[in-house]
Amino acid sequence: MRSYRDTMEDLRFSPEEKAAMTQALLQAASAPAKTKRRKKAALIAVAAVAAALCAACATGVLQDAMVALSARFGSQPEQVQTLQQITHPVLAQDTDNGVTVSVEAVLGDQTRGFLLCRMEREDGQPVLPQNEDTKNVSNGDNTLLFDQATLVGRHPVGDKGATAPYGIDMGMSPEFLDFTVDDHTLYFFFDLFLYAEDFPRGDVTFTLENLYSHEYYETCTPSSVITTPPVDRIIPLVDGTWTFSFTLDWQDPSTELEAGQVFHLETYNDIPIEGTIQSLRLSPITLSLEYTYTVAPEDLDTLKKGYDPSYSSWLPLDSWLRAELAETRMDEVSYLTLTDGRQIMFHDLGHSAIDALVDNQISISLPFQEAIPLDTIESVTIGDLTIPMP
Repeated sequence: MRSYRDTMEDLRFSPEEKAAMTQALLQAASAPAKTKRRKKAALIAVAAVAAALCAACATGVLQDAMVALSARFGSQPEQVQTLQQITHPVLAQDTDNGVTVSVEAVLGDQTRGFLLCRMEREDGQPVLPQNEDTKNVSNGDNTLLFDQATLVGRHPVGDKGATAPYGIDMGMSPEFLDFTVDDHTLYFFFDLFLYAEDFPRGDVTFTLENLYSHEYYETCTPSSVITTPPVDRIIPLVDGTWTFSFTLDWQDPSTELEAGQVFHLETYNDIPIEGTIQSLRLSPITLSLEYTYTVAPEDLDTLKKGYDPSYSSWLPLDSWLRAELAETRMDEVSYLTLTDGRQIMFHDLGHSAIDALVDNQISISLPFQEAIPLDTIESVTIGDLTIPMP
């Protein structure tokens, strides 16, 4: 079964829907920022590693960010060193209702970024309310979300210096580091990602509003599965509106591998496809792949026989075919080979987002669960093709 986060990762919007959201989001922005800081006890275990390698972070501010990043992306010395090289400070803050939210840092590559934030109370008390309703709030049966999480800015258009506004609703993408309900600091990430597009850099306004928990879990036994409904409720946690204005920027640490190479895969329906790489980029935190594909006419005819005509009102045949041909066994036969001989399968690297909106073309973005220094990667294997690192 796919998780809630996996489902949201593949959520797509049409250009018309994006335009409508942009118009709504552009009306939600305003003011700057404020103050205060402290270290998360649950993360101090990796602080020694981060402090030893963080020569550029003499003050505790960026050092704390490195500790949090290490908890998310790996705390091995070579991982922390890589994170230090690709992380850029933001250090924007705002306080509302006695709660301070800080946008600490950003790291990313050409197509994807991660925005690190922290939340704490001015009086030093636990961030979350300490009551009966919140005693079970955790990363387990709860999903922590904001009523509003929007990023508004401008992106370049054409080659004459013109820009156009954009707005992104990031409400479904916060990723909280492990915490307990009585923690005094919460760290969380926002995944900055646009399918098959470079994420626009520049001045942005970022707004967060009202943290809450969506609690959902089954309480039934096998004998009461029909009569006992699941727990499904919203728990308000922290009220407030936090607005930040800052410059969003980072240097692209990725390496581009040779395009034009051909590989072969099968779909989950056992349909063979031939793919031709249009672009393949590898960074310490993501793999981005774009390829075109061809299918033998007789295999395409076989696939079409599986189409249910009752789908036609909401899923036309060509859209169904694109989706089916995007569902390949790539994760099962593709991997990174490291210089020490280890192999890491794609499905062990992270959950990939797939864009199949264009005929005969697929775009894949694969964010890694842990950072992998590029100098430790020997080659990339996709199906029957192995590409050495340049």
